[in-house]
Amino acid sequence: MKGTAPTVTKAVERIVRREHHDPHSVLGVHRQNGGMVLRAYRPAAEKVVARGADGERVELTKSHPAGIFEAPFASADADAAPPYELEVTYADGGPYTIR
Repeated sequence: MKGTAPTVTKAVERIVRREHHDPHSVLGVHRQNGGMVLRAYRPAAEKVVARGADGERVELTKSHPAGIFEAPFASADADAAPPYELEVTYADGGPYTIR
């Protein structure tokens, strides 16, 4: 995962192996490298797009073959995670919206 801190990389590996005790400490919106990053675990998904409350659409990049997707995610308030929905597309249908 290019640009991802080593501790995050290790945590992602534990999530993928279903060994992480608190996956949401890594998944969702978090501060990283001076900005915000949105990370989602959607095994078997072909595409994941985040839709912000302001209508912004950001396509997440698959950063782990097991189904970890992530992207920088802007926030008007850098102190709080912005609200968002995920639009997830699978090979057998979709897209599905997750709130």
